[in-house]
Amino acid sequence: MKRHARFRFRRRGDADFEISGEEVEVLRDVELLRSVFVNLSSNASQAMHGKGKISVAIRTERSSCTIAFADSGPGVPEALAHKIFEPFFTTRSRGIGLGLALAKRIVEAHGGEIALLPSVDRGAKMVLTLPRASASLSSEEGSVPQIRPSRPN
Repeated sequence: MKRHARFRFRRRGDADFEISGEEVEVLRDVELLRSVFVNLSSNASQAMHGKGKISVAIRTERSSCTIAFADSGPGVPEALAHKIFEPFFTTRSRGIGLGLALAKRIVEAHGGEIALLPSVDRGAKMVLTLPRASASLSSEEGSVPQIRPSRPN
């Protein structure tokens, strides 16, 4: 059975969200993708100590969609960038280092990719690429969440 869901991003702390892009359907597990989005937005908010700007940009292409999370925090030091998806790697005193490792596994299990882009000036930018739903897929092959840009209240 196909299942449609709308992803909403809530404010965390005093961080401002800016969400842009168009609606897109991807054939995936709604709850698992939601956990990835929550993890990325939570990491961004924590890196900025709850103050700053988080931008989520959704871009569609013929067979895929790209969702980019960018923040105005300090960014990821170049020397650590290659480690952030490793299990148990963390820079936080209270973290266990599984959030990004699990996010990577979830995205890859859904036929997608996740990457940290090099910082040009300041902040971090995580980019997810997921295959789009095909109209020819049967309804028994999975759920189809709708990822919609929405403005926080």
